[in-house]
This record gives sequence, C-alpha cells and structure tokens, in this order.
Amino acid sequence: MSFFETIALWIESREGLLSGLAALVVVTGVFLSPLGKILKRLPFLANRRVKTTNKDGEETFGAEANQLSSPGKVKLHDGVSLIVLPLQTISAEPSDSVLSDAIHEDLTTQLARVDGYFVISRTTALVYRDQIVSMKALRDELGVRYALEGSIRRAGDHVRITAQLIDTETEGHIWAHGFDRPVDQLVDLQNDLIAEIVTHLGSELNLAEVRRIDHRLKTNPTALDHFNRSKSAIYQHGWNKRGIAESTACIEQAVAVDPDYAPAVSQLALLKGIAGTYGYADKPFANLKQDVIDLAERALELDHQSSDVLGFAGCALSDVGETDRGVVHLQRATELDPSNAQAWAAYGWARILQGRAEEGVPMMEAATRISPKQSGLAFWLNGLAMGQESLKRYDAAKDSLERAIRFDPKFPGSYPLLAALVLADGNKSYAEELIRRARDVGPDGTAASMRAGMPPHLFKRLIQSGILEDMPAA
Repeated sequence: MSFFETIALWIESREGLLSGLAALVVVTGVFLSPLGKILKRLPFLANRRVKTTNKDGEETFGAEANQLSSPGKVKLHDGVSLIVLPLQTISAEPSDSVLSDAIHEDLTTQLARVDGYFVISRTTALVYRDQIVSMKALRDELGVRYALEGSIRRAGDHVRITAQLIDTETEGHIWAHGFDRPVDQLVDLQNDLIAEIVTHLGSELNLAEVRRIDHRLKTNPTALDHFNRSKSAIYQHGWNKRGIAESTACIEQAVAVDPDYAPAVSQLALLKGIAGTYGYADKPFANLKQDVIDLAERALELDHQSSDVLGFAGCALSDVGETDRGVVHLQRATELDPSNAQAWAAYGWARILQGRAEEGVPMMEAATRISPKQSGLAFWLNGLAMGQESLKRYDAAKDSLERAIRFDPKFPGSYPLLAALVLADGNKSYAEELIRRARDVGPDGTAASMRAGMPPHLFKRLIQSGILEDMPAA
C-alpha cells in the first residue's frame, strides 16, 4: 500500500471527526483546497466500490453504503448538506408572506448550485412550515448536517429579518445575523441576506442572478393565496381525481386574478395534463392536449428563466406526448436549480417514456432523495417503478410501489401496478387485495384509470389473471 493510500484510508476511518472540522472550515470561509483536491483525485477514495452478489449469483460492484447508527434514520449525505427552512412570518401582512417565500426560494436555489452541496428541495422544506421540529430530527429524517432558519418582522416602515445557521448534530448556532431595512429597500435586503449567508458557507456564487427576485415581490397576494390553496388541496386529498379537480379549480382562480402569474399558468398546464393522462378530464384528450400545450407555451413566454415554470411546463408537455419538447425545458430547469426535485422527476420520467430508462431511473431516484416528503412522491415512485420494471429490476420496482402506497394510500395508481408485479411471483391473493384497495380509494379504481396509468403488458397480465374479469380488456 502506498504512502498516499495509507494516509487516505486513515482519514476515511476518522471521517466523523474530520467532517466536523471540515464543516467549521467551510462556514468560516477558509478552505483546505490543496489537500481536498489531492484526496478527491484518489480514485480508491473518491468512489470506493464494493463487490456484492445478487440473487442470481452475479457479481456486481456498487458504491459503499454508509451504515446508519440506528434503524429508521436517513444516512447522512456526503459533503455540505443542508435544509433551508421557511422563514417564520411575525406579522399578518400578505406581502410579508410573499417576501418570505421569495427569500426561501432564492436561498435554496443559490445554495443548491454550489458544487458538492446537497440541498433539500424547498417543497420538502415547506412541510416543516410553522412546526416545532428539533435539529436532530431533521438530521435523522433528511440526513442533513446543517439547517438555515429565520424570521421576518415588519415594524412601521422597516422590515427586520434574522437568520441563523445551525449544526443539526450539536444544535449549536454556527452563525447568526440580523438585517434591518426600510420597506422600500426589500430587494437590497434580500440580496444582502443571501450574500452574507453564501459568504459564510464559503461559496462563490454569482449573486447577480439574485437581482431577478424583485419581480416576485409584485405577485398579487390574492393570486398567491389561490396558488397556495391549490397545493393544500393536493396535500389534503392526494393525487387522485378529487385532489386534482380541487387543485385545478384553485389554480384557475389564481390565473383569473393574475393572468401573467407564470408559476400558476404552468401548474395549470401540468394539472390538466395529468387529468388527461388518467382519464379525469371532462373533454376529449385531443382537445385537452391543445389546451395543455397552449398553457405551457404561455407560461414559458411569461418566464423562461424560472426553474419551477420550466419544470411544470416541461412535465405537462411530456404528459401529453410532446416528450421531446418537454425534455428541453426539463433539462434547463435542472441546470437552473439542481434542487428542483419536481423537474428531476419529470426529466427522468420523460427519459423513461423515450425508452431511455437507464438514464431516467437515476434521475427519478435523485428526485426522491432531494425531496422525500414532496406531495407528488407517490407519482414519482410509480414512474420510477415502471422504469425499474423495464430494466428488469423487479424487486426494486416492487419496493418503490410499496413505498408509494405507504406515503400516499389515496393515490390509486400504485395498487394495480404492484398487483401486476406480484402476479409474476404467483401471489394472486395479494394481487386481488391490491385491486380491492384500488377500488376502495374511490372512483379512480376503474378499468380506464388502471389502463391509463400502467404499461399495456402489465395491464394485460391483470386481465389474463382473471382478477379484473368484470372489466373490459384493452
């Protein structure tokens, strides 16, 4: 063993101690670049791979897994990993909520662009809004080393924002600062806040892009309220017929109030695309498809630099068969915001639809890691399972579907897919139970919705098994 290998393995064996020291170095803006670059170039340390044997006796090589200290914990992500928690709004002013959301979005986006950083998506972070949660719980649930939290308070013609960076292991404050500005200098305040935080995190971001946030401050508060209500409808009812219908109604109100609100327009395109795919729409698919295309194109005209807009519009286009067009926008969405889990999931699903599951599956797996509590997780896991099945990774596909059912029992698409897979194992009784559960979910458990939501060969397997004998075959 060479001298460098010996040193590298010694460092790896003391990873816990050294990672804590490295974190302190990062947040104070000091970098041990020379040593870091040398170690990153050592292939046996950068990508240690271990040999395993699968159930068919074939030897495979994969990255070495981190061992968890106790069951139920998410393994700690490598490098600098953090969650940006929503700012606590200490006022009743609607404009303060808009400002809070804008800061939360920009901090997440900017930090996610730093090479080597792992940032939890803002959609998952929003799950913790207005909740009392311990830092150690965040570490266990999400595998992050740090959390950024803060508050916003309006006092007369001034706004005060406080922010602090916390170590999730020790729950100690690494850095804290307060910002006080007149109301008419809100954009400058946001820029200063983001600049201060990224400086203390040791990044070298191009803060010029942050100047674009001022347009979000002009968002109509009523439109934003309808937009947020649309998300609540999905959280309350799930991604089923009722949830999509109520969410669509709220989004349509947002667009009616503010026709130029690009995120709402793109979200409306996506919801209509999903409704058409699963047979929930009240008009022929051909007509609906053109509506979706028009809405997606309108959203992109309004804002083609927003990762969210690109992600929603690209996904909508892919859902209605315009996959090649959708992929272009989805790729751009992930480039603008690497923490946009929705865009990664949609990008991966589009690749699977194109017959490129070997590319799409890792993208969808990444989405589930970035945003493990995203409301659309069951949807993503369904798509991931179909990609895994196409690659003959049957056990992984079943695991994904079981996880989808645990996460969102109201989502009907997972049950028939899993039923078709367990039929291949000869487990007909479990398959019958899954079909009964699909029907219990509601009006979605019909032949039409099952056929629309799964590959033809798997639906055919259900028909041939006889468990759908009262349903017409494709």
